Amino acid sequence: MSPVLLMDLDETLLDNRMESFLPAYLQALSAHLAAHTEPKRMVKTLLAGTEAMARNLRPDRTLQETFDAVFFPVLGLERQAVQPVIDAFYVDEFPKLCQVTRPIAGAVELVNAALERGWQVVIATNPLFPEMAILHRLDWAGLTPALDKLALVSSYQAFHYAKPHPEFVMECLARLGWPEGPVVMVGNDLENDIACAAQAGLASFWITPDGGGSPAGAAATGHGALKDLLPWLDAADAKTLEPDFSSQRALLAALRAGPAGLTSLAGRDLQKRPAPGEWNATETLCHLRDVEAEVFLPRLRRALREDAPVLAGLDSKNWPEERAYAAQDPWAVQQAFTAARMELLAELDSLPEDAWKRTMVHPSGSQLTVLELVGRIAAHDRNHARQALAAVCS
Repeated sequence: MSPVLLMDLDETLLDNRMESFLPAYLQALSAHLAAHTEPKRMVKTLLAGTEAMARNLRPDRTLQETFDAVFFPVLGLERQAVQPVIDAFYVDEFPKLCQVTRPIAGAVELVNAALERGWQVVIATNPLFPEMAILHRLDWAGLTPALDKLALVSSYQAFHYAKPHPEFVMECLARLGWPEGPVVMVGNDLENDIACAAQAGLASFWITPDGGGSPAGAAATGHGALKDLLPWLDAADAKTLEPDFSSQRALLAALRAGPAGLTSLAGRDLQKRPAPGEWNATETLCHLRDVEAEVFLPRLRRALREDAPVLAGLDSKNWPEERAYAAQDPWAVQQAFTAARMELLAELDSLPEDAWKRTMVHPSGSQLTVLELVGRIAAHDRNHARQALAAVCS
């Protein structure tokens, strides 16, 4: 199976040092908005909005929605009125910040080589900027010609989670339909890239200073200069680079990424059937919603409140016809699934360590721990997300 490369952007594919770039960016944006809001107040509020994005772990709120809820009300601005002015900044002024960045030697060649091999390449930059700002930075890195071949580019309009939360890399995978096979996070930042990937159960390649150093203390799978990445991948055992979602932290991140990733179906034909008799994406979303609310959540609650409960079986095979799944509004369904998932996460987020070991008896007669149940829920998400994506792409 072809590897998936999650490529960081700043200081990995583009020489863009935040200690130089960020002050220049804030100065330029505050000057551009000076007729609408006092510059110092704007900068303070923008940073507060950025901090809110960095903290967000809600699957029902994009990073842009999180930022907007802080930025515009505090400044007393109407988003619709000032958005054209902000858009003009990213068209006319933001490109001038190119002068504080430089291309990185070998970055374009690396991305092109990976794409030529048929690998999926994701620009997994911290999605705290609008898409237009990220596209400009890709252009400064020399990567615009490869843009149409990239599998995904993260931005604050589409994403719900930011680095260093492992939910960020999980959302990347969810948006790709949970690809099977090797996945490697590539980046220079030990916390935002390497530790983030490790918590998600992903392999990583640390772009070390000057290509040297040692990843001691950082949970990197490999390390070296950018030019060392492809030889390292060629020499690695592909099985060792496959994700391991078995830890509590990885599973929680995957559960948050599940409903967030399904928003990538927007704009697709969700009524399309891959073959007669097979579910379309709308029916798959309905199944996810109903199983979450009527099977997984009740089972989890019983396991947490009762001693080794014996779970009843539930036959859902006739639900698509009985509940007229195909006729339902898919986005109302997706919102209901997200709401049920947030209830389930509320049960799990504060669990003490020993609660993950609580047991229940599955309808099949086998004994399950809470950890194993959560693993099954995450696997159920992945299987049906792949099913939905396959349906719209058929």
